[in-house]
Amino acid sequence: MEEESIYPNFIQSIALIFIAFSGAMAFVLIRRELYITEGTLVYTLIEEIAGIVIYCLPIIYTFKRTNTTFKQTTGDLKDIKHYTIPAIILIVGSKLVVLSLGFFLKYFLYGISDFYLENTIIDIAAIPFTILSTPILEEVLFRGLILKSFLKHYGTVKAILLSSVLFGLLHISATAILNAFIISIVISYIYIKTKSVWICIIAHSISNIIAIGYINYLLMHYLHFTLSTYVITGIMIAAAGIYLFNKACSKQQNEEASTEIEIRPASKGN
Repeated sequence: MEEESIYPNFIQSIALIFIAFSGAMAFVLIRRELYITEGTLVYTLIEEIAGIVIYCLPIIYTFKRTNTTFKQTTGDLKDIKHYTIPAIILIVGSKLVVLSLGFFLKYFLYGISDFYLENTIIDIAAIPFTILSTPILEEVLFRGLILKSFLKHYGTVKAILLSSVLFGLLHISATAILNAFIISIVISYIYIKTKSVWICIIAHSISNIIAIGYINYLLMHYLHFTLSTYVITGIMIAAAGIYLFNKACSKQQNEEASTEIEIRPASKGN
């Protein structure tokens, strides 16, 4: 029973990721057979729906393996009120810094020196999936199931790094892997402090909104953001986010401690 309760470990998680990759490869083969043109609305919708199915496979398997439900994994929505704003501030700052690191990596790997080329605008049809279904499914899998289990297997630092490596490897290009790895570390920190997958979903969604490209376009073309502005602004916002987030966590812990103290005398009296 104990072995089931701490599924999956690192090797088992690789197997879960392989299930997702297998689903992705199956989609590629089906797309070729149906001769669906890339970049069309039909292609985008099929690709995103296939992505939902692909992520659901390892999630459902893990739910069944561990006798866990979606609600047990995500926690209660009412527990997130203290953390939401600080977590959003933290992820916005972190994302701006990551975008800057992505530019540097592109410059060294591909010789791209134009910062504006780092920011692409994705298909409008994919936006609902990018900011809703993808954050929900990825956070349930990587924070609610994998990271939660890793914390029991490996300890905090190793659990964060191993789960973030797996999360990063799901992304294709070198810049996307770096982006995903760092953002995963930040979101993992949020999960460990709050034990709420819902907060992680919100943070992930905000991160994806920034990554979509429209936000970058607004910052660069209307507010005239440069690379140095991204870095400085990102660090300042992230630092403020860390401060406010830790303050919110301390406040929540104090409230829980006070509630526990009030309950104990009442219990003794009965």
